[in-house]
Amino acid sequence: MGYSRNDTYFDSGHIRVNGESIDIYPPYFEQEAIRVEFFGDEVEAIYTFEVIDNKKLEEHKKFTIYACSQFSVSQEKNVSSD
Repeated sequence: MGYSRNDTYFDSGHIRVNGESIDIYPPYFEQEAIRVEFFGDEVEAIYTFEVIDNKKLEEHKKFTIYACSQFSVSQEKNVSSD
């Protein structure tokens, strides 16, 4: 999907893991991100939140997350040939 994990600097195109939650900052969002909270192996909550002040905005039953880039290339195909 093209997202990079960065637990210290949360910016567009990154994900971070904090305890039982995963934050996803899609590049097509401006000032909000998605938080998925877990209880064990089950999803407990999905909601959008403001990145700056961590304010919960809207709860969702499901959410579609698109790739970070429209170009997804596997490592094998990314190798240049001589």
